[in-house]
Amino acid sequence: MSMFSPAPAGLAYRTLGKTGLKVTSVGCAAGSIPDPDILARALELGINYYDTARIYGQGKSEQILGKAIQGKRDKIVLASKTYSNTKAKILEDIETTLKTLGTDHLDVYHQHSRHTPKEITDEMIETMELVKKQGKTRFIGVSTHDPNAMVDFILKVGKFDVVQTTYSYAIGAPFRDTAIARLNKAG
Repeated sequence: MSMFSPAPAGLAYRTLGKTGLKVTSVGCAAGSIPDPDILARALELGINYYDTARIYGQGKSEQILGKAIQGKRDKIVLASKTYSNTKAKILEDIETTLKTLGTDHLDVYHQHSRHTPKEITDEMIETMELVKKQGKTRFIGVSTHDPNAMVDFILKVGKFDVVQTTYSYAIGAPFRDTAIARLNKAG
């Protein structure tokens, strides 16, 4: 199944940010040290969005996910994140990430866990744009636990294709609804 094929029964697709990519409404996070059986089952069920980060499990997350997606890269939307904040470190991280995941590009590369605008410098944005221009990622994004604090900055900068935030079914996210609605309206 390609990432643009109709969803298997029970799966729905949504457009991911400004990317135009169609992703299953439920993705698969490859947290600190993901269980290979869960990754395999998600692939089997048709889940097509996979998210990891360079720092998860000190690189083990990307290693395990890379093995799980071997031979299936063209069927998924692959995202990773960097917590680095200098050009040299971001460029080093993307190279390590690509090698570890066994791919020549990501679909989305995020600045990871940024909760205030001061945590994202012009150098970081320029480097993320460079990585995109080089074809090492198709799109760039930012992950945040506080979209309320970031929404004005993200919309002003206008360079991010995707914004990722946390959500818990147990507590919901009503305090984030206004920020999410503003970001959604902006694409």
